[in-house]
Order: sequence, then C-alpha cells, then structure tokens
Amino acid sequence: MKNNPKIFSPLPGFTHLVASTQLLIKEVLSRGGTVEVLDDQYNLIEITIDNKIFKILGTTYTHTHSLLNHILCNNKRLCKENLKREGFQTPAFQIFRKEDQFKDLRLKFPIVLKPLETNHGIGIYVNIQSEEDFLTSISELLSKYNEIMVEEFIDGPEYRFLVIERKLIGVIQRIPANLKGDGIHSLSELLQSKNKDRGNDYTKPLMKISEQDFQKYLENSQLKSDYIPARNEIHQICKISNLSKGGDSIDVTEEISLHHKQLAIDICEKFDLPFAGIDIIIPDLNKNYYEVLEINERPMISMHSYPYKGINRRAEKYLLEHLLKN
Repeated sequence: MKNNPKIFSPLPGFTHLVASTQLLIKEVLSRGGTVEVLDDQYNLIEITIDNKIFKILGTTYTHTHSLLNHILCNNKRLCKENLKREGFQTPAFQIFRKEDQFKDLRLKFPIVLKPLETNHGIGIYVNIQSEEDFLTSISELLSKYNEIMVEEFIDGPEYRFLVIERKLIGVIQRIPANLKGDGIHSLSELLQSKNKDRGNDYTKPLMKISEQDFQKYLENSQLKSDYIPARNEIHQICKISNLSKGGDSIDVTEEISLHHKQLAIDICEKFDLPFAGIDIIIPDLNKNYYEVLEINERPMISMHSYPYKGINRRAEKYLLEHLLKN
C-alpha cells in the first residue's frame, strides 16, 4: 500500500488550531460559510453557513452531543460497564485506589494499567507480566493519579472505527511508533525523516515520535542512535498505538468485515451517539471475535482524512453535513 498521495496542508490563518478543526473549517469555507475563532486554547469556533450558526468546542464537541454522551464515554469505568450491560465484549477490569490492597488483583497476567483521568495514551502501562511489575507500576501511577484501571491485556491489532449518523466512514489500524530500516540510514536519521512532516500538538494529523521515547528505546534495546538497520528491519519505539505517541494510521476500511462494521454502528446506536470513534481490538479479521477498548465521543477526524497510508475518507465532509442537518 502506497503512502497517501495527498499531503496535509495547514490552513492559512488557522494553523494554530488542531488538524481536525482546520479540516472542518476548510470544508465550511469551501461551501461559502464563515468561521470565527472564539478561543484559541480550547479550539472554540463559531460557524455561519446556510443561515445557520453553531459552535464547536475542542475539535468535535458539538451541539448534537448530550451531557450523558460526554459522561458515559469519558468515564472509562462507566463506559466499560455499559458496554458489558449492552452485550458488547470488553476486557475484564478492576479499579484500584490509593487505599486499596494491591495484592487483591483478580485478573490474570498479562494486564494493562490506565489512569482513569488521562487520555492520549498518557500513563498507560501495557503487557505487565508479573506481580512484581504490577506492584511497581501501580505504585508509581497512584503517586500521580487518584484511580487506576487494571485491565485484561488483549493481544492483537487495534482499530479505530469512525461512525457518523449510523454510517461507517472509515477504519484506521493504529500502529505503535516505529522506524523501518532501509539498509542505508541510521536510526537517528530515520527518526528525523519520519518526524519531518509531523507535529507535536495535533496541528497535524500525525504526531512526532518524541526524543524521550526514542532514547528510552535505545537504552532498553542496547542500541546506539547511529546503528543502521537492515532493509525492512522494524524497530518498535513505543508499545502503545496512540497517534499522540507517534503511531502510524493505516486506512483498512475495505479489509474490515461487515460483521465488525455493523458492530461499531450498533455501539453508537445503543449509546445514542450522533458520531463517535470506537476503539476495537480484532486479533483475526477473518473471525468475529473482538474486544471493545473504549468509545471516543469527540473523535480525531484528521486520521481518517490524512492517514499515514491509505485512502482519504473526507471525514470532515460527513461531519459538517451531520451538523447542518441537526
């Protein structure tokens, strides 16, 4: 699969806003509408188009969302409990607080640790294999956060399904940050090349692989930055697949079965969501088995419009049409 031939171009006058907001603004302007930025920090904009005026906050938080949508999706515990109640498969979990006895862990290893109050992969520990590692990791996390979700680790590719008005717009496979050797360039040079068209603050669809994560990988792998990997030799810099950590977005919409596409639509229907990004692990695309990780009621649409590889799904077009109808 070739890289997306269309390169994301920051929108003049709005380059300080996140990429998803820039894409939506560009779509509005292309249809003769106008946009006023009300607050730069929160990406709060006001759109005037077709005799309608409405506001959008933080990329995709809109007038079509309810407070209940917001609470059920953003609270990891409530989200997973409601997924289970509605009959959807989601990894088993426990919640730990500072006052709890950590040895009361009921889940079998390997496990994942997630702070309840963070997003974008912050503070996540994956594939914890032993009680010793668990006790060390959870003690460290609880020195910073109030509550930690301990979750069953499910091995397999992670996919983001974007659904708008009960229609599947696209599916992205998220690949953890990595460098692919060419037999010519060093790891340091490969990092510099890959980061060239990436950003640090969501103003571009892809995030840079951080120097801190790169140095940590070199240390753990006992490699030097001038090491030259062989052609097609893969070096996985991070364990988590979040784009915020420099991961790659690969459009795989055509490879996903109707069963799994309908699954994402059904989740949105059960949660009464006008649109959402559903994160699902599917170990084998030829089988129906899956595990839902979480629901994002304010999905990053830019990953679907400008993936690292694959087709531009024009997510901003479908989002604007939804907003105009409602």
